[in-house]
Amino acid sequence: MSEIGGSSQGGATQGGACQQGASQMDPGRKNGLCVANNNNKWKCIFCMKETNGGISRLKHHLVGGNTSVTVCPKCPDHVRVELQNYAIKKAEERAAQSLLHEPVLNDIKAALEAEPNPNKRKKRGPLDRYVTSTPPNIMKGRKDQKRVFGACDKELRDKVCAGIARWFYDAGIPFNAVTYDSFKEMKELIGQYGMGFKPPSLHELRVPLLQKEVANTNTMLLQHKKEWAVKGCSIMSDGWCDSVV
Repeated sequence: MSEIGGSSQGGATQGGACQQGASQMDPGRKNGLCVANNNNKWKCIFCMKETNGGISRLKHHLVGGNTSVTVCPKCPDHVRVELQNYAIKKAEERAAQSLLHEPVLNDIKAALEAEPNPNKRKKRGPLDRYVTSTPPNIMKGRKDQKRVFGACDKELRDKVCAGIARWFYDAGIPFNAVTYDSFKEMKELIGQYGMGFKPPSLHELRVPLLQKEVANTNTMLLQHKKEWAVKGCSIMSDGWCDSVV
């Protein structure tokens, strides 16, 4: 096997030789050998299998999840994750471009959602407060990538779901809490924030965040109180209290 970094073997050249001035190398090219400078033919550096159909075919071979391509039995897990992250990032960039003719607010959401580097959290700014949901085109791009990299995506999702389930069990949270809109909103907002999210502390939950939520609830009530004198009203709500030792 040739060394990674530009060597050649039997007419096969490390992926960079087939690049045509790309500003950022596709990670698939780092893990393949371009055969006879033919961009349509690539050789896997792990199992040395040759594939026809361009760099996309090689990446299907490395990641798996495509029934028409044999998966590489020797590809390391970190390489598969890197390829999946790169594909998701490119899909988000394409989806963001399609939003250029949408209303300005949608453009802002797309710009905030598209991460230039999936492994590095972007600096947060004042516009983040306006992001309430992921643009539909971004979600479509992610769904497309799930079809391409289904096997790897399923493994990553299983780990995330196991962590969420463990928290439910430890905290004794009713299972039907996953049907709450607030749970879905929380999941979406955490995904938008990206890596490095610091969860709220015990103090934040008990004092400032609780106070803000009470204030928001009172604000909502003010909009309806003027109707009470005319139509009347009944308020029903779940109650809560701190544990008594």
